[in-house]
Amino acid sequence: MSALAIADELDRLGASTGLSIQPDEAILYLSTLAKTLDATVELWAKTISAPDFTEADVARVHGDHLTALKLRPDRPREVAGIVLDNALYGRATPYGHPAAGYLEDLEKLGVKDVRAFHDERWQPFRMTLVVAGDVDISALETKLEATLGAWEPYASKLNSPPKVTVMPIKSRLLLVDRPAAEQSDVRIGTTAIPRTDPRYYALEVTNNILGGGFASRLMQRLREQLGYTYGVGANSSYGHRTGQVTISSAFFTPKTVEALKEFQRLVGEMAKDDVPVEELEKAKQNLIRALPQAFETSEGVARAYAELAIFGLPDAWYDGYAKKIGKVMAKDVRRTAQRLLALKRLIYVVVGDL
Repeated sequence: MSALAIADELDRLGASTGLSIQPDEAILYLSTLAKTLDATVELWAKTISAPDFTEADVARVHGDHLTALKLRPDRPREVAGIVLDNALYGRATPYGHPAAGYLEDLEKLGVKDVRAFHDERWQPFRMTLVVAGDVDISALETKLEATLGAWEPYASKLNSPPKVTVMPIKSRLLLVDRPAAEQSDVRIGTTAIPRTDPRYYALEVTNNILGGGFASRLMQRLREQLGYTYGVGANSSYGHRTGQVTISSAFFTPKTVEALKEFQRLVGEMAKDDVPVEELEKAKQNLIRALPQAFETSEGVARAYAELAIFGLPDAWYDGYAKKIGKVMAKDVRRTAQRLLALKRLIYVVVGDL
């Protein structure tokens, strides 16, 4: 079946599928109706284990990606993110390399490269299957054994992943000039901790206080009080070997320097002074009360447990989440700001008018 024929069949079955790619993992998603589950699983298993990768399909997708990369310089937010990752990890490293790749590399790829990558990396013994929904477990297991269970691996062992060396970070400013740009797209970041680090909870609370929502310090100061931006946020991403804290915003061009100075002041205060009790409790409750939202749908439940599988966390991890968030103290936030958000470790990327 061609890619378009597969899409038509998924529509007929009331199903949808998608793919998420990160440096540490690839995740395939499937959502379907209970009454069409058997037929959907059969189709899905074929597309995973025995894709055809026809010349026409690969050429179509390849052309779409080439066009997207050619237009990437006109997407300042994306450019800022790539420049930051390059600076933190190195341009050619697994974490520093953009998921969409570089134009000069993509132009060289063809059908043979795609098929070879699938044969090497998409192996059944590398995978974990997570299912959430109203299903008959025995019937589903029987169906999976008859489809994915018949998948013969192309290789017998798991290749070792490339080593990741976390480079020492020294604060600096990187600027991509966009003459006459009315706003500066800004990314401020540093390397942090892997997903399994016990400081995970303190970092999540720290980020929520700094830039985790409308009531955060960055949003209240830079948007509400000063009017330099429409929005600003701080978030963490986590990998197997390291992690990253990123602050993202776009500032009115004439106020870019003032905004960055104000950001430095706010981060410096968090490293120097304990956060007030009321503000700390509000941040912790923000995180605790947001947790049920991750389990509102079957897809959300599957995603949540897939994350645990990817990082080797226990199945009962979510049972202790609220308690551990609740134990984060003001001194933990201050220590996190001192060590993980130290001004001397922050790299500033500005895509705007020099």
